[in-house]
Amino acid sequence: MKFKLTFLLVLICTFSFAQDNKAKTYKQKSDELKQTIWQSNTDIFASNAVPDKYKGESAVVLGRSFEMQRTSNSKFKFMGLGGGNITKTNRTTVFREKVKINDKAALESFSKLEYEKIVDRTQSFLFSNMKNKAEVFVGVKVIKADGNEQIINTDEEVLLSSNNKNQTAKLAIPGLQIGDIVDYYICTIKLIEGLEDDEANKYFFFLADEYHVLKYSYVFQYNKKVRVNMLCANGAASPVESSNGPEDIVYTFKGENMPKLKEEVWSSWYKNIPYFTVSSNYRTKLENLGASPLDKFDNKKSILENRLYNYGKTFNAVLYPFDQSPQKKLENKFKAKELKSLPLDSTMKIFYDQWRYNTFFTYDDRNYEMGQRRNYWRAFSRYNAAAACQMLCDMKIPHDLIVTTSKYSNTLENVFDDTDFDVLLRINGSKPLYMAFERFNTRFNELPSYYEGQKALVLTPTRHSAKEYTFTSVEATLPVSAAEHNKIDESLVVNFPTDMQTISVKRNVKQQGHMRLADQLGLLLMEDTDAEMTKMLGGEEMKKRTTSYNVKQTYNNLMTSIADARKAVKDNFSEEIRVQYDQAPKELSTYKIVNSGVTNTQPFEYETTFTMDGFVKRAGSNYIFNVGKLIGTINKFEQKDRTRETDIVMPSARTLNYQIAFDVPSGYDIKGLADLNTELTNEIGTFKVTSSSNANKVTLNVSRKYAVSSAPKGKWNELLALLDAAYDFTEKKVLFEKTGK
Repeated sequence: MKFKLTFLLVLICTFSFAQDNKAKTYKQKSDELKQTIWQSNTDIFASNAVPDKYKGESAVVLGRSFEMQRTSNSKFKFMGLGGGNITKTNRTTVFREKVKINDKAALESFSKLEYEKIVDRTQSFLFSNMKNKAEVFVGVKVIKADGNEQIINTDEEVLLSSNNKNQTAKLAIPGLQIGDIVDYYICTIKLIEGLEDDEANKYFFFLADEYHVLKYSYVFQYNKKVRVNMLCANGAASPVESSNGPEDIVYTFKGENMPKLKEEVWSSWYKNIPYFTVSSNYRTKLENLGASPLDKFDNKKSILENRLYNYGKTFNAVLYPFDQSPQKKLENKFKAKELKSLPLDSTMKIFYDQWRYNTFFTYDDRNYEMGQRRNYWRAFSRYNAAAACQMLCDMKIPHDLIVTTSKYSNTLENVFDDTDFDVLLRINGSKPLYMAFERFNTRFNELPSYYEGQKALVLTPTRHSAKEYTFTSVEATLPVSAAEHNKIDESLVVNFPTDMQTISVKRNVKQQGHMRLADQLGLLLMEDTDAEMTKMLGGEEMKKRTTSYNVKQTYNNLMTSIADARKAVKDNFSEEIRVQYDQAPKELSTYKIVNSGVTNTQPFEYETTFTMDGFVKRAGSNYIFNVGKLIGTINKFEQKDRTRETDIVMPSARTLNYQIAFDVPSGYDIKGLADLNTELTNEIGTFKVTSSSNANKVTLNVSRKYAVSSAPKGKWNELLALLDAAYDFTEKKVLFEKTGK
């Protein structure tokens, strides 16, 4: 270990600074690296043996190491007419991996390396340069079954792109075969002058992998001037701390038998898999003078406590001004006494709708996209919750801030960055009312599904002045919506044209709760939603909500984007059908939104009429109709997916109902209708199919209900039973038998 750390220090000294006043070429640096790395002796890469239990795996990582060294200090820099001390950072990383190739899939994955060879973002300021340059070096050797080692000539790389400052390259690994071992490294050496984004100095690793890893080591070395933050989550062991001389601190994560990461549907890796993250920060005294107060960190407090303390400092209307339109909307609409007497669920809905309007339906020279991408924009929950809280404090509306995390991200206990938690608002009236600052189609008093059931901190604010707020906190668990609240009701009327093998479908879809959100994003036209919101709130016409140094040009761009969005509407509906049935419609003849569900609490509703092939097949003089396929595509779970290692985390509890109606074609009888009927109920939910016929008219009612949004892994077989029943139904068919009349 000591040798490797010294090796990194040598790289910093040798490659980041010119020796003997003569800069080394890229090739000289690369050759020195190869010699140093390939000659290093470390137990991580000593063995070529694969345990018998892993010989059937696609690949096995015999050894893996990641080593990082960061040295930051203050350097005087002339900048134009003046000068000052800036941060100078030298950072070197070496990732090395030794992999046994066991099949074609692994051979394909490891037969080439693609990398950014040189990235130079150095900037010039008058007579001075602020350096920001990274060079990437690679090395590869192949170890044959007889132990013979072949070092690959990296000079045979192919440049994929190249200009004066940047190069990307690809290196093929000739002669690599199944049964070989490939040993490769990627070394990045970077010099940065000036402040660097904290994210660039953050490293995150799950302690599980696509392949089994027999031995691993992650080493981080910093000089003592650098502040280091670290988090070990979900049982990940803390690193061993040591030193490499009086000025350097070393953190080492080392272990054996890292498990293979099994990808499972409805799983949350951040809640189940051990991981660690390390970040670092350094500023000169001059840079600290200009730093935000939010950048301060108290080592005596937990990371979460620091992040929440910094968040509280954003409640300062002087330093961080915010849009007060929601408050002004209420104060202009109602007199003070009237406002106090009105029910909170009415006034706070107006407040929230005005926030949505101001956030998503204003336009400027950088914000005139009106296609589907705009539908997916998300607001910054922390900023918007802080702004809303300050307005509600001013209006003396009782409320709390709700600090929480998504069910698919880290827990509250494992908050690391300022962006690792979200903030909601809860209005405290006769019943709790929630505000989630998410997307344009998030409704008032609606918790996004990924927050439901999550642990939260409830922060109650006290306003001392426009610049100072304090908070008391208690723990809580957020409520969970019922399956009946999140519902899809589909009505499908099927007709059979003359040739019988193309069906015509008239489909009406009504979606409520969380089940409406995805299709709203994919199908709603922002132009139409803008018009609805404007009518509801009495807003100004679109042009008056367009701000820019050149309003005319920006408004023209807005109109062009609207015209392009209109052209894409049919394609959007076709895509929805393709996703639902795993095939595109043969022809889409009608499509429309019946109710947007954005400005009211009614279901999101839309209708389409289309034709499809592949549902009916001819069998002599008869026809086989795959009627079960009309509820949409449902995945079949293979044997490898029928065991479970992690708890189940579904989007939400939900109910999906389908009513399928069709007339039996004239001259045919229907066979097998009764065989469609089935019912299965367990603790997780229900799958039920009932059929009925009256003369030649057939009706099927299919219901899929998932009564819970999460469950322990021990309940996987019950969920599988429901999924199997639904999949089996999609394979169900009826026979149209020729009557001979």
